[in-house]
Amino acid sequence: MFKLLEGIIKDLKEQTTIGSDIVYLPSQLGVVTPMLHTLAKMKKQWKITFYESIDHRIINFEDQLKIKVKNEDFKHFLENVLHLTTLPLDSTVTLTQYLKEALDQNLRESYEELKEKILDMISVQPFVTSDINFEDWKGKFGVRNYFSSKDILLKFETFRINLGMLMSDLVEKIEDDKGTIDLLIETIESRGTLNKFPVFKDYKYLVGSIINSSFYDINLIYTTLVGMNYIIQENVQITNDDDLLAEIGGYRGLKTQGNQLIPIGGVFSSRFFSFLRDTIIDRV
Repeated sequence: MFKLLEGIIKDLKEQTTIGSDIVYLPSQLGVVTPMLHTLAKMKKQWKITFYESIDHRIINFEDQLKIKVKNEDFKHFLENVLHLTTLPLDSTVTLTQYLKEALDQNLRESYEELKEKILDMISVQPFVTSDINFEDWKGKFGVRNYFSSKDILLKFETFRINLGMLMSDLVEKIEDDKGTIDLLIETIESRGTLNKFPVFKDYKYLVGSIINSSFYDINLIYTTLVGMNYIIQENVQITNDDDLLAEIGGYRGLKTQGNQLIPIGGVFSSRFFSFLRDTIIDRV
């Protein structure tokens, strides 16, 4: 942190020497604002001194920032930059508003980074496999409806809506606790356990879907889930045909549990979906 502040101060010194002051123009307030955001993050209160000439003044913030203001623009500068009506007797200005703006901007950037990390996380394995199987199942067996589950954080069928809700819930729960945001980002990057964080701890699964399908009058329920431990869990339920269940249950790499078909490795192959589809069609 010290080196970071040291670097900021060094940059400011290089940019704000007497020979190259920042020139204040009322029409270009945005040029000065980022500099004051930087000062405010260093500390809230600054002593200011003035160098006056015939046509302008130079406002000096403890040799860290110097702003050149024409005399006719000084009142505008005082009211719209320093948010004062008169100069303080002790020549101390408080940059509270700029600190809040800077922190708000930092928070927005942190939450945007967090959103990108979540998107990056689910763009690699095992999430990709779960998504591919989700689309493969829909293509082969269709969708009658989706079963809702309060245990799934991000559902494939409503992903964008769920992601927006997740970010809103995170902002509501974490608020301006940047330390928690940074820790959550680090945990995502290291693929650590997420269920210790607000919002995430209310769910069992990061991503997934439960599809109810009817294929040639055979009722099928396909479930694909990725847990908080980044492990996929999948199963298929055949709810109305015990003979089919027994026939499919002999497929290599499967185990049966009640009316469920469960892949021993946790994940179905596309070949199995094709086998299931063809077997049902052959029985028609």
